[in-house]
Amino acid sequence: MYISPDTHRALLEYLQVRPRTKARQVFLVEKSPYTGKPLSVRGIQKRMEYYARKTRVTVGCHHLRHPMATQLLNADAALVSIQDLLGHSPIKTTQRYCRVSNLKVKRDYYKAMEVVMPRTLSGGRAGGGGSAPTPPEFTARGNREGQEKRRTERQALPLRHPPPRR
Repeated sequence: MYISPDTHRALLEYLQVRPRTKARQVFLVEKSPYTGKPLSVRGIQKRMEYYARKTRVTVGCHHLRHPMATQLLNADAALVSIQDLLGHSPIKTTQRYCRVSNLKVKRDYYKAMEVVMPRTLSGGRAGGGGSAPTPPEFTARGNREGQEKRRTERQALPLRHPPPRR
């Protein structure tokens, strides 16, 4: 199981306040005849249902899988990694969980165009001229360098031709 550094810190803090026990499991039942026994999957589900009813929020354990898968995908995690984390056998099951955001699609489009456009402009040869249409928010130094380059290109054009549209 993988956990983030902040989750690791929270677990260590929890273990400091949890009653001492010989149980190797982290989460234990605190009330009922099962006090001190490991908390079961069904026990977690029942707690989620209880707090959902109490707060009138429609949520369950299963609802947490969708946003996790989507966030991982939007952070460029490989679909097969997400598949493994969710415990799916067929990749199609994982694809249902992953709702791709427009930002991810936009980022992928511009990333792909940086590869495709130079090939297209050079007639299919690798490393040819031309540049991909990268929007300002995806450039490392803003748009200043691109504006200067376009200004220089326009000045080099013959006066009888209008400047190219960008």
